[in-house]
Amino acid sequence: MFMQRIRRATKKHRKVLTIVVILLMVGLVGSFAVWNSENVQGNTSQDLTYAEQIELYESYLAENEPATVEEADYATAYSLAGYYLALRTACAGAYQEALYAETEEEQAEAEAYATQAESAVEKAIAYYGQALAQAPDTMNDEGRAQLYAELASAQLYAADQEATKASLDQALALAPDNATVISTYANYLYGFEGFDAVNTYLTEKLDAMDAESEEYAALSQQLAYYQLMDSYTRALEDSTTESGTEEAGTEGDAVDEDSVSEDAATEEETDATAITDNAETSAVEDEAEGE
Repeated sequence: MFMQRIRRATKKHRKVLTIVVILLMVGLVGSFAVWNSENVQGNTSQDLTYAEQIELYESYLAENEPATVEEADYATAYSLAGYYLALRTACAGAYQEALYAETEEEQAEAEAYATQAESAVEKAIAYYGQALAQAPDTMNDEGRAQLYAELASAQLYAADQEATKASLDQALALAPDNATVISTYANYLYGFEGFDAVNTYLTEKLDAMDAESEEYAALSQQLAYYQLMDSYTRALEDSTTESGTEEAGTEGDAVDEDSVSEDAATEEETDATAITDNAETSAVEDEAEGE
C-alpha cells in the first residue's frame, strides 16, 4: 500500500521523492534485526563509502562462505545472513548515488548495484532458512522468534508478502512481545497495510511497555519515522492531485477552442459552396459536431 502511494506521487516531484526513498531504504526494514550480528557491527564504519563497504563485505564473504548453503552450521549461517543483508544495504545506497550521479558512466553502474542488492537478499534468505534448520534444540522461543523475524526482514526486502507474513506468523506465535518481532511486524504492516494499521499496532504495544526501556525508545522512534513518511506521501499525493486538476482544466480549454475553430471552418465552407439542400446541410453540420 505504501509503495503504491509513493508511485502515484512520483511524476512531478522527483527530488522530494528521492529523499523519501532514501529515508525508506535506511530506516524501514530491520530496525533491530539487520545489525544484531557482532561481526557485522565490528566491520562497518560510517567513514566508509558505499563502494568501500561493498568491497569489505565481498572480501569477508569470499573468505568465509562455504561451497553450499547446506554446509553451514547454525552460527555460520546466521552470521553470513547478517553480512548479506548488510551488503544489500550498501548496494542500495550505492544504487541511489549512481542513479543520480552527474556522469553517464556513474549512472550506468546503478543497474549493476540493483542486481547485486537483489542477489544479496536472496542469499540472506537462504542463510536465515539454514540457521533455522540448524538452530540448537536448546534455543528458547524468544531466540527462535527473533530468527523468524530476521528472516521476515530479508523477505520484506524482496517484497515477498506471502513469505514475509508466514515468517512473522511463526515469530508472533512464539514471542509476540519480542522487540525485533514487533519492529519487523510494524514494517510489514506499514509496507502492505498502511499507516493507520501500523499506528494502531505500535501505539498499543508502546502503551504496554516500560517507557524508560531502550526498546520503548527505539519503537517510539520507529513510529515517529512512519508518521514522517506518512506526512511526506500525503503531501506528495495532494500536490500531484492539484497539479492534475490544473492540467485537466487546461486541456479542457484547449478542446473547447479547437471545437469552436472547427465549427467556424465548417460554416465558412458551407457558405463558400452555397449548399442549399437542407438535408445535405444537416449532414454537414452533424459531421462537424461529431468531429
